[in-house]
Amino acid sequence: MKLSKMLITAVLLTLLLTGCAVKRTKVTYDENIDFDTLNTYNWLDTSEIPQTDQIELRLVRDAVDRQMAQKGYKLVSRDPDFLITQNISKELTYDRHWERDIRNSVRPMYFFKYAYMKGTLVIEIVNPRMKNMIWRGKNISEVETVITEQSRTKRIDEMVAEIMENFPPQQKQVITKMNQ
Repeated sequence: MKLSKMLITAVLLTLLLTGCAVKRTKVTYDENIDFDTLNTYNWLDTSEIPQTDQIELRLVRDAVDRQMAQKGYKLVSRDPDFLITQNISKELTYDRHWERDIRNSVRPMYFFKYAYMKGTLVIEIVNPRMKNMIWRGKNISEVETVITEQSRTKRIDEMVAEIMENFPPQQKQVITKMNQ
């Protein structure tokens, strides 16, 4: 009896925690594109666009290049099948947190407001001829304000891997039923 209660509690706790998990990465893409025909890429020149941190942009670019190489894509200087661009933005965000103080019977519930930096990393795949976006991956997460260079590199690698896990998108499989 005790074992079954513990098992039920463990299952319910697992379901509760999994249900509360926030998906930080979102992907959109053009379903009319045959991603299987794409083999080579290059980076879209964004040198004229002001960006936040050139070091972070370089770290993202290096991480994307590693992911692309692992997936079999080749970086070329002429006539790429697609172009890649990136954007990093940060903003100060405020949030509320409710607390229960069981020691205070007059005011048992209260909330406090806290501020944190929220960062957004966007990686886009662009058609080089039409200059239109064919795939976009976006990751939103809390930015650590005090961080070592090694930790920052590791965090960027994780974010890029999380985004690029969804590239190329899985094409819809056509299932045909054969008459017997």
